[in-house]
Amino acid sequence: MPIICIMGHHPIREDKEFERFLGECEEIELTHHFEHERLPRRPNISREMIEDYLSSLEDLIEFEYQEDDNPRPKYSCLFDKSSKYYLKIVLSVENKTIYIVTSHLINKSKAEMAKKLL
Repeated sequence: MPIICIMGHHPIREDKEFERFLGECEEIELTHHFEHERLPRRPNISREMIEDYLSSLEDLIEFEYQEDDNPRPKYSCLFDKSSKYYLKIVLSVENKTIYIVTSHLINKSKAEMAKKLL
């Protein structure tokens, strides 16, 4: 059964609906590319950290649906990690499984400077 039938429609735009949507997921998997190529280069990020942030959305600042050619719905999530960093997690979902596409830290001061330039 496709994810759209199990877990609702996409794109999701409201916070409560997104929280419920993630709560219905039963498993978190790292994509092969992220687990073997990206994660080893990011020592400040771990699978456990990602799972913690996705299980408790209190630090979620915003999320955005990302439309692309992949059949799985994909979302970019921005979390408040510390006074210095944001944590960005890009995930896709299928059959109640969250697939972590990528994750990285964003320096808050550099992000704010970039916003001012736009």
